[in-house]
Amino acid sequence: MSRESRTEAGEAPAGRSADEKRIDLTVLIILLLFFFGLFAAFGTPVYNDSDQYIRMHVHREPVYPTFLWALRSVMPEHYLTAASVLQSCLCVISSFAYVRYARRTFGLGLTGALTVCGFVIAPYVITPVFSQLHVHMSVAIMSESIALPVFNLFVIRTHRAAMDRTPGSLAMSFLLALLLSLIRSQMIFTFILWLIVSAYACVTVKKTGWLVLSACVCLAGFLLRDVGTRAYNYAFNGRYVDSVYSHVNLLTNVLYVTDPDDVESIGDEELRTIAGLLYARASDAGYLYFNAEPGLTGRVEYLEEVHDRIKYDCIEYGLRDYVEETLDEHDYIEYNRIGDGYAGELIRLLLPAVFGKWFPDVLLLGLRGLVRNMAVCAFPAYLYVGAVMAFMLARNVPAFKRDPRDPVALFAFVALLAVFGNSFCTAMVIMCLSRYMIYGFAGFYAALYLTVLDFVNYGEAF
Repeated sequence: MSRESRTEAGEAPAGRSADEKRIDLTVLIILLLFFFGLFAAFGTPVYNDSDQYIRMHVHREPVYPTFLWALRSVMPEHYLTAASVLQSCLCVISSFAYVRYARRTFGLGLTGALTVCGFVIAPYVITPVFSQLHVHMSVAIMSESIALPVFNLFVIRTHRAAMDRTPGSLAMSFLLALLLSLIRSQMIFTFILWLIVSAYACVTVKKTGWLVLSACVCLAGFLLRDVGTRAYNYAFNGRYVDSVYSHVNLLTNVLYVTDPDDVESIGDEELRTIAGLLYARASDAGYLYFNAEPGLTGRVEYLEEVHDRIKYDCIEYGLRDYVEETLDEHDYIEYNRIGDGYAGELIRLLLPAVFGKWFPDVLLLGLRGLVRNMAVCAFPAYLYVGAVMAFMLARNVPAFKRDPRDPVALFAFVALLAVFGNSFCTAMVIMCLSRYMIYGFAGFYAALYLTVLDFVNYGEAF
């Protein structure tokens, strides 16, 4: 299929040839064997974070705990097994939709479809081997188990929205972004990705007046996520509150690069006292940046090692002790709410003072996240990722200039935006672990494969 005819055709019509049916059936059989083979081999693994989802903890996002609650209401004895089975079904459906979409949109044959299928299932092999928790993501009792397949659906629907540039396609992409934000907070970046695609659609169809509407819809996404989280906590925890933990997460990376002078510069006496208590805990435990190996890389690697210790041992427990002792507040949700408020105030006061140390950490954490989207963190991997991204941009930017609806170029841009957004937004709040970054793997490698295929087939100079 020529580039021009492929752009006009978009997704293939409903009728399928015998070869297309054979390809789809082959892919479906592979996916069923793979995902239910994982279920047969590993059952229903429970990890450290699983308990909070099961108990519908106030710190967790709404969708996955509610999913477990619904299953527990129907089959209290076997709900975790049922969750793993349904998660496996979701993985099959999402992966099949992804491969079928790629086959129809880009005119792939059996080899191409199987290659894309390999990229889609690869994260489920990589994560158990390379992540710290060795998570089996399709069957684990964790929100990642549904976040990854929904994210794959978001990628293809966002690409379809960029191709169609219609309100219906954009609405479907937005709804998936909203769902993702209610599954995992790190997925908030999908609202920004959606806004970029929506702005592109508005400009290319010459309806720039819709840009304001797109911005309003994006803001509404953040509002709906907040309301959804609060409604969930009101229904299941009896309080109309958010996750009461967002500021604690962000304060962790700020406290890591704080010095005593930064604490003393706080004008408010109470907040200076709180900051001093948290700083003392982290300093005494050896969890601050000056305890790391020399150099920016050593500092960031140590942050990844001690992030959770700072967050829990120093900040969460330190704020809890302060609130209990000074305010005589012992209700778990209430002292967490008050503590998160203090954390927000400390961020406002400390971040300007430590920005010169905090921002380089964010950049390097994000860079490590970029690498972890597609490789293991090591010096050769940085060179490999840089070279591959340079090739993709060198190939697809001219293609986009020639035809703003070029499907390969648009898919590459959506995939790269997803990788960059996930990496750097996550780096601002926490650390870019492999299981947080693996979402971009399928899209990136599918885009790379399509770019190479495009170059081989059409062969124009960069």
